[in-house]
Amino acid sequence: WEPARLALLRVRGDSMEPTLCGGDLILVNTAPAGLHDGLHVIRVGEDLLVKRLRRIGPNAIQVISDNRELYPPYEATLDDGLDIIGEVVWFCRELK
Repeated sequence: WEPARLALLRVRGDSMEPTLCGGDLILVNTAPAGLHDGLHVIRVGEDLLVKRLRRIGPNAIQVISDNRELYPPYEATLDDGLDIIGEVVWFCRELK
């Protein structure tokens, strides 16, 4: 990983529980890697979101929250205004 292409972000919300919880820190590799399955930070409008992405077609992806009871998966394309910011490559959680 190139240090200049890494970003450290704090998670807010419960959409990715139990994998990621509010307050966790994530390290995001923003180097272009193309569209592939995995945990990513995406931009939808003005919002940054952490979601699992799964390719379901040439330009179609499924956007998945781990907390599926409250946040069901949906389908999107890059033409829908969804931008892939980077891949989550590390996280940490403070033990209390």
